[in-house]
Amino acid sequence: MQARSNAIAGSRSLSSGSPHPNPANPTPRVLDLNQVAELLDAHPKTVRLMAQAGKIPGFRVGRLWRFSAARIYEWIEQTTYSAAA
Repeated sequence: MQARSNAIAGSRSLSSGSPHPNPANPTPRVLDLNQVAELLDAHPKTVRLMAQAGKIPGFRVGRLWRFSAARIYEWIEQTTYSAAA
């Protein structure tokens, strides 16, 4: 029961909008649509449309979009470097 309550508490910190719920691990492994929008300084609808079009790496869990933090950071670096070239 203790492990489950810790897991629930951890998921609450992600849904609170904090991009860094665990100080020991500053990057969560999975981001939601609003977290990616905040990271990119974009509107959530823009991020959703980009994900639907395959322009940004993401996946759906039911009706919700989720994003691998590692893949998003890789995408940012690739996009930044390809735009600079």
